[in-house]
Amino acid sequence: MSEIIKFPDRGTSELRKMVRDVIDEELYPSIVRTGCGRPYTRRGKNMQTFSFRSSDAILAADEAELFHDVCMDIDMASRKLEKLRQRRKTVREMAVEEERRYAAVEAKLAAALVQAVLSQAERV
Repeated sequence: MSEIIKFPDRGTSELRKMVRDVIDEELYPSIVRTGCGRPYTRRGKNMQTFSFRSSDAILAADEAELFHDVCMDIDMASRKLEKLRQRRKTVREMAVEEERRYAAVEAKLAAALVQAVLSQAERV
């Protein structure tokens, strides 16, 4: 009576053994083997923690919310801060370059205007 239904052996199938032989740990270090079942790939953090708040969302958030988000992922917050600092530096450099460009345009236009006014005065 003990063997009314016999279930198949839960051992590893031949196909699974071949797959494990083919997958080389050195070539695929992100493959993690579990005790049973197929191997899965560890891809890092899930999409819920993929990106930090945008600049507008940081400005709109109160201190408690922002503190909570920073505590959840300090590394991501520090990377965001570094990116913001880099962006400010880039914007500052672009503004300086644009200011130089406008100054050159202004000087050139002013010189042309003075020349035009002087030539008009000579005609009269």
